[in-house]
Amino acid sequence: MNYKTLVMVLFVSVLAYQTSAQEKQVDVSFFKEKAKIDAHYEQSFIPLNEEDEIDFWNDQLQYESDLKQWDSNAYHVYLKEKSYAYSEYAKKCNQNCKHSEHYMQHAIFYIKYYEYYYPRESSAMISEVRVETSGLEVENF
Repeated sequence: MNYKTLVMVLFVSVLAYQTSAQEKQVDVSFFKEKAKIDAHYEQSFIPLNEEDEIDFWNDQLQYESDLKQWDSNAYHVYLKEKSYAYSEYAKKCNQNCKHSEHYMQHAIFYIKYYEYYYPRESSAMISEVRVETSGLEVENF
């Protein structure tokens, strides 16, 4: 199945889901699962050529934009889960991972989104820093 067909199937499934959620009672588990699936697909996507890759990423951006307009809560749930998946993948990916410049641009966005919503424990845990130099004590609370 090529990526355009996959995008269309996913888009139709979201439209069907959208129709059933008339009262905006959105089941966020759907978007969490979709985010994981999308992230995995994007990380393993091998385009046929440059044009194919550009089309793929434009379609993905359009989906996210449409989701944001339809339901901003669902959009943020989707992006949080997707950014978590990208962050976890980045921890495992090394020099053997071969990704395009387009992929890297999107990965950076998702990882920064993750870092914003899941701040590092080390920076969040700092409550006091004390430095002593030549009898001078400086404290930062």
